[in-house]
Amino acid sequence: MIGKYCRCLDSPNRSLIRFPSFIAVACALLVFLGACDDNGVDPDAELDEPQLVGAFENLTFEPEASISDEAEELAEDIDLADTFAGEELTFSASAADESVVITSIEDEILTVTPVSNGETNVSVEAANEAGEVNDTFEAIVQIPSPPDSP
Repeated sequence: MIGKYCRCLDSPNRSLIRFPSFIAVACALLVFLGACDDNGVDPDAELDEPQLVGAFENLTFEPEASISDEAEELAEDIDLADTFAGEELTFSASAADESVVITSIEDEILTVTPVSNGETNVSVEAANEAGEVNDTFEAIVQIPSPPDSP
């Protein structure tokens, strides 16, 4: 049976008309592969803008003593995937007053570390080529006053 179809390829009087499905599939595959990068993703496809899908809660740090000894233990980690949605996101964060808290981001985790007494706003942004979205929360650090000396 295979020979019956393969002979048409050798004969100059025959065409590939017997294979219209094959040709259609082959053409569709070539068009698809030509329009995609190595990962099968269309590089010209438009990204959706990042979306805010959750809200940050304000943070309050209340260490029992000096922060210098406990800073890393007091740090709060926040998963940014719980707050932002989108493709190919990059994140940035900053504290309005870095003498109160400092921020850092690794992968999709925002770490907020207390530094000294005070209140400050922390702004977090998610961005991609289509746009950006941001949100802000308040960070409060309350270190108890040392006891009075007699």
